[in-house]
Amino acid sequence: MKADTIKKEIDAIFEEKPFIHLQDAIYEALYRKIIRLEYEPGCILAEFRLAKELESSRTPIRNALQMLAGAGLVVRNDGRCFRVASLKKDECRQLMEVRVPVEGQAAYWAAERIEPEQLDALQNNYLGFKRACLDWDIEGLVNYDHAFHQIVVDAAKNEFISEIYSQIKPRILHYRYFLYRMAPMEILEPIMTASTRHHMGMLNAIQLGLSNEARERMQSDVSGMGDIIGVWNAAYEKNALRKK
Repeated sequence: MKADTIKKEIDAIFEEKPFIHLQDAIYEALYRKIIRLEYEPGCILAEFRLAKELESSRTPIRNALQMLAGAGLVVRNDGRCFRVASLKKDECRQLMEVRVPVEGQAAYWAAERIEPEQLDALQNNYLGFKRACLDWDIEGLVNYDHAFHQIVVDAAKNEFISEIYSQIKPRILHYRYFLYRMAPMEILEPIMTASTRHHMGMLNAIQLGLSNEARERMQSDVSGMGDIIGVWNAAYEKNALRKK
């Protein structure tokens, strides 16, 4: 963990959001690095070390780490310091099992409740996702895929669906980065092709107000995660971390 790495990330955040509180900037910087696997699962995040690197008191760092713990991205290590949460095959499968009904229902209601600007955003996102697939842009794939699902959840206009999704969203993104980097091209390529079709089908169904079709497309898209989980093993796990 290099001082200039995390410090540069925080400086960039302050450029984007000059009035952000320090603890929130630290949270966001650590969040980005954990999600992108720059801080590997199991990596120790010691308050005193981060305070020294950032030339900061430990209070905003402790608060940021506690916020990350609430998001499920870090856990306490023996009650003393924090470490990046592990990525586990069984947990990933359980996450997918939750996503299927929650996001499926979000798509159902989105087809009835979506606003014009959200529909435009969904269209633009689909085009970006399709380009990222063609360019084999993993970073773009992750970001466009994640944003697409968030737009659908927002368009459902159901506060309970939004609350459930916000609770699991950080872990979804963490696993999404990991799975896209873990799977070999011969496994990932047909999954991405299918996902592009599902996104297009969802977009069309939502645009036409076809609730059941939108739900089925979303559930099929989320279930595609199971195809990648099926090839999860220790060798791919090591390969994913080497690809960073």
